[in-house]
Amino acid sequence: MPAHDWLKSGAALPRGGVRISTIYERGTQTSVRHFRVLSPVLEPLFGSHLHEGSLNLRATKKVALPDPQMSILEGRAWCSVPVIIGDSAIGIVARTQDSGDTDFLEIIGPYSIAERLRLTPGARVDVRLQSGRDLFQAA
Repeated sequence: MPAHDWLKSGAALPRGGVRISTIYERGTQTSVRHFRVLSPVLEPLFGSHLHEGSLNLRATKKVALPDPQMSILEGRAWCSVPVIIGDSAIGIVARTQDSGDTDFLEIIGPYSIAERLRLTPGARVDVRLQSGRDLFQAA
């Protein structure tokens, strides 16, 4: 299976990655403004349309994305890495490069991750950030 095919199938999830414990927070519905820019590059990775919403997680310290894929989209540099949420859901962490390392993870996926995992605000969520190396070449 090519490096990131698990994003399309949801099967054969990779082991390892950077493990982080986070807390689920409700969003403010502002992620939608980024979808027009991100959809053309993220949808092919999932092989489907993006869910119009994101999963918002807060870590206890700033999180550096491991080996992020860098892309210039409409004049802004974006960093992206795939992520496994709770060992059963998948997504992509995407942030602008100028936001730097932050304790906030905004995760975009092909379905409502919060609904799939039945999350309520304040729930602890373990994630595994994967390397973003060659992410978009896999599409």
